[in-house]
Amino acid sequence: MSSRTHVIIDHRVGSYRNVGATVELLAETVPTGVAVREYWSRVDPESSGPEPRLWRPAQHFSLENADYLGPGSLLIAFGLKVLCISASARWSGFLTIKPLRDVHLAAFRSITKCVQGTRLLFLPDASDVGYDAISEALSLEQCMARLWQEYGPAQPSVEAIPSGAFTEHIPGSHRVWFDEEL
Repeated sequence: MSSRTHVIIDHRVGSYRNVGATVELLAETVPTGVAVREYWSRVDPESSGPEPRLWRPAQHFSLENADYLGPGSLLIAFGLKVLCISASARWSGFLTIKPLRDVHLAAFRSITKCVQGTRLLFLPDASDVGYDAISEALSLEQCMARLWQEYGPAQPSVEAIPSGAFTEHIPGSHRVWFDEEL
């Protein structure tokens, strides 16, 4: 299973296409992004390449693609109603490695608070829901309905993943998602 971790969050940022305002807004999340980068530097020093120390527009930024790259190789793609965070963490690692999950959760929650989000949906990027949310201007409720249709009901809290819950290969075990309300 090689899919990465995605998080869909509702937001209240009307000026997300304004680079200066958005970078300034996201600045408060830099410490948690740096913690993600430091985690990866410790566990896999060879994979750590150059990345921004602050938020900046992604290389493919445009008015249609309001994407920002930040510390920890976190990529935020803003849509009209939600944003999608793409993390370099493999979904299987997020599900099974508590220290990896904890450092990423801190970053995801920091971003959620910063953009005045109320809910986080955690999912593998194997699902197209994150991409569709941005390109089709889906609401968080529409994303949840699509995830329910694709994967079934949300799993209990991401905080409550029992040790060893996803370590054995069970067909479809990676086809889960989580819903967290802040």
